[in-house]
Amino acid sequence: MFYPNDTYVTLVEKKAEILAHEYLGSYQGDVVFLVSGTEGFGLLVIGYGSCSGCDALEACASQEDVDEIGETVLEGIKWFDTLQEAKDYILNNDIQELKWYAHDDAWASFIDKVKEL
Repeated sequence: MFYPNDTYVTLVEKKAEILAHEYLGSYQGDVVFLVSGTEGFGLLVIGYGSCSGCDALEACASQEDVDEIGETVLEGIKWFDTLQEAKDYILNNDIQELKWYAHDDAWASFIDKVKEL
C-alpha cells in the first residue's frame, strides 16, 4: 500500500506562499488557505475525507498520482489583486459561499489569523 508523504498543506506550499490556513472538521472536512502567489492573493478551500474512497490524496496509489493532484491544487482558488481585497472578502459576513464554514469553531481561528496579516 502507498502512503503519500505530502499533505494538502505541503502541496499548496509547493505552488504558493501560505499566509494563513486552518483545518475545519476532524476526520473529514475542509482546509482553508489564504495564499500569496503569482496571480495575487487567494482564498482556497480543499475538502478532505476520512478514507481512500472519499479523499483524493488518500486514494493515491503512487507518487505520480500525488504529483498530479499537486499540479491542480490551486485550480479552485479565488484570486484577488491585493491582500486587502482578499481580507475584505474573507472577513465579510455577508458572503453567502463562506457562511457554511462559520459553523466550525476553527473558522474563527482562521479569521483571527487573517485579521493579523
